[in-house]
Amino acid sequence: MIAAIYARKSTDDSDRNEEARSTTRQVERATEYATANGWTVDPRYVYVDEAVSGAEWKHRAGFNALLDALEPRPPFGVLIVSELSRIGRDTARTPAAILQIEEAGVTIHGYLSRALITMVDEPGEMSTVLNSMLASFERRRAKERTLDALHKRFKAGAVTGGRVFGYTNYRNGDGYVHRALAQDEAETIRRVFTLYANGQGLTRIAKALTEEGTPSPRGSARGRWRGSTVREILYRDLYRGVITWNRTQKIYRKGKKSRRRRDPREWLTIPAPELRIIDDDLWNAAHARLAAAGGWFARMRTGGKLLGRPSFTDSEHLLTGFTTCAVCGGSIVTEGRRHGSPGKRHVVRFYGCTTNRRSGPAACANRTVLRQEIFETAVLDDIARKLNDRVESAIDLALARLRAGRDEHTERRGQLERELAQVDQRIQRGLDAILDGVGIAEEIHARLRAEKTRKATLAAELERLRGLEAMADVDTPAMRAQLVSYAEDVRALLAQDKATPLIRQALRKVLDGKIVAEPTTIDGRPAYRYRGRLTVEGMLSGEAVALAEWWWPQRDSNPCFSLERAVS
Repeated sequence: MIAAIYARKSTDDSDRNEEARSTTRQVERATEYATANGWTVDPRYVYVDEAVSGAEWKHRAGFNALLDALEPRPPFGVLIVSELSRIGRDTARTPAAILQIEEAGVTIHGYLSRALITMVDEPGEMSTVLNSMLASFERRRAKERTLDALHKRFKAGAVTGGRVFGYTNYRNGDGYVHRALAQDEAETIRRVFTLYANGQGLTRIAKALTEEGTPSPRGSARGRWRGSTVREILYRDLYRGVITWNRTQKIYRKGKKSRRRRDPREWLTIPAPELRIIDDDLWNAAHARLAAAGGWFARMRTGGKLLGRPSFTDSEHLLTGFTTCAVCGGSIVTEGRRHGSPGKRHVVRFYGCTTNRRSGPAACANRTVLRQEIFETAVLDDIARKLNDRVESAIDLALARLRAGRDEHTERRGQLERELAQVDQRIQRGLDAILDGVGIAEEIHARLRAEKTRKATLAAELERLRGLEAMADVDTPAMRAQLVSYAEDVRALLAQDKATPLIRQALRKVLDGKIVAEPTTIDGRPAYRYRGRLTVEGMLSGEAVALAEWWWPQRDSNPCFSLERAVS
């Protein structure tokens, strides 16, 4: 028999025994256990998760690969773990995961206890649930121990997290990691504060640092800076010589690690003058400007949580959000540029790559910009023309698929009706046996429950097929006329001016994915060659919405058509 192995090492100190602290050791011991039982371990089915908490389920690559291997049929018959806590430390999700593995036909063995981990019988279920609760309790106690240890580090002025831009980490013999100034990075931080206090914007600062190749907190030696990175630097208290701890709390929601912002009253601070990079005057000047800029945004009455820009919730520009750059994958958005002589200046808007505009050519080499009205007119004209040329043939294709499935559904309906009649006969015979006292009552009741479950499943499928057959009898010429009329409405809407919100809504219905804009040249002039896909699926309404579930079961079979053109 082929055996699989799953090994996991936790991120916290809940793995208190040496066995659980090494995935290599777990795999070796599991292999020995398999050999002793006459099983063969296939290296393809050895799954490992390093530094992953037992409460994390969504981002657990090894375990998720194990679950994927169960479908459609598992290639192994046994799964070996060191103990139940390797599968998880969650009272609810761990038993559910064990049940999922067992229902696929795989037995689970723990080599430490040399026993089955199971949910198929009452003793196994009680043991699994109890041990899951104990593992969950231990994880919570480990979290408390970790928090206490971090609190001690904080009071000692030591590092409680990772490395911070502007500092290097070192040990001084007291058992803790401490910080020291990194002079080159500290100089960059001072420059960021100075530029912002003197009126430079976050994006302009980020673009300048990226073009100069200045190392960033989140990159390589020639890092890519963003406005959000600059903003984080401006708000970090450590740069003014204050250590702040306990701002956030690690939590798990829906099997995924997350963080929750604590109430500011729970934050703890201590002075650290030896770590100061920014003096009080520069800090206050930068934060006075931050406070003034914050007035442009809507915020909640309490907590200061940013809600968004006050002017609009959807873009006021037609193609923003629908178009991406072929070079870097970033968004193609509009930017305004002033033109004209002094006193008669006006703003002309252009579409261009936002990554290039914000972070410079070092982040994206696409410097092509195209006037807003030229790009929007070309795209809308192209969409309207494609709809006019292809939408009727696409609708005819969809309706042809509808009619082609009619015979198949009729045949399947006959099979279901015959099988339902047989199930009814078996149920009746079981009831007769109970009334006549023939056979063992418990076994008959179990068979009756299984037959009733099967009957409910067949009846549900039969009802669905009858509904589909009823839909197949709809007036297809009328439906075709309805959809063609809808397409005409969309074309008319695309031709309108001053109706940006309505046109954007229409684009959401007819675009299948994003429009990709690639920089090129036409007659020596900068231009964009764009490509995309249109679909009639978004035009469906009424009965057609229900039909869409089985007209186009796979995305690639949708009646789509291409959108491609170069414009300068």
